[in-house]
Amino acid sequence: MAFLAALFLSAALGALLSFALLAAAVASDYWYILEVANTGGSRGGTPLQLSSHSGLWRTCEGQNSCVPLIDPFSSDSLETSPSLQHLLSLHRTVMVVLPLSLILIVCGWVCGLLSSLSQSVPLLLLTGCYFLLGGALTLAGVSIYISYSHLAFVETARVYGAQHVQGVHISFGWSLALAWGSCASEVLSGALTLAGVSIYISYSHLAFVETARVYGAQHVQGVHISFGWSLALAWGSCASEVLSGALLLIAARFLSLRQRQRPGTPQSVVI
Repeated sequence: MAFLAALFLSAALGALLSFALLAAAVASDYWYILEVANTGGSRGGTPLQLSSHSGLWRTCEGQNSCVPLIDPFSSDSLETSPSLQHLLSLHRTVMVVLPLSLILIVCGWVCGLLSSLSQSVPLLLLTGCYFLLGGALTLAGVSIYISYSHLAFVETARVYGAQHVQGVHISFGWSLALAWGSCASEVLSGALTLAGVSIYISYSHLAFVETARVYGAQHVQGVHISFGWSLALAWGSCASEVLSGALLLIAARFLSLRQRQRPGTPQSVVI
């Protein structure tokens, strides 16, 4: 039981770490870094002034000035070109999926605390599934953001010409690294929770066998031990949620490839 307690403690700490990393990533402005090389000042400013770094909510140019990104939920976004609408839909998805993952972490942590105190197998399985779903959502959000950033840069080069983006270096900052760390921590927490449940099931079986050995087989005659349909539903929920995350990634990739084949009306894009 000490090993089981250690698993639950590790899962709880992993969930806290995951929440802290993802919250810091969502709130920070270093997801996407654009660095302009010194090409003789042809763009009307120094490389430091033209370079920028962006988050989910705003972009910061130079050293201090930060401006909000285009609101993907506003009605104005419906009047844009198909290519820009696709970019805004990706941005909209990221802004929904990642905060939702934060909410799932909090719910999973509360459920994990209650299920650990009550030692309820269905609740523990549900908690593990919660963390795995949160990890899948974080992974989906990060993957969609990477696709969105790439398509935004390609659209900018298409609209303004390749010479406009010469000397521009694109990289992903530490905010994205925090999101990846949160995803790994969530998956680890879910795996540890499910491992703890598996050990608890094994422990329950061995405890029954030991009871029969100590008191004699006649003492447990007529006693039937089983795990109910709640446990089966929890396992099915776990498999279904992981599958949903995988399908979301496949759908995002499919839409990205399909949208690239459609010609769009030239329009400026804010990266």
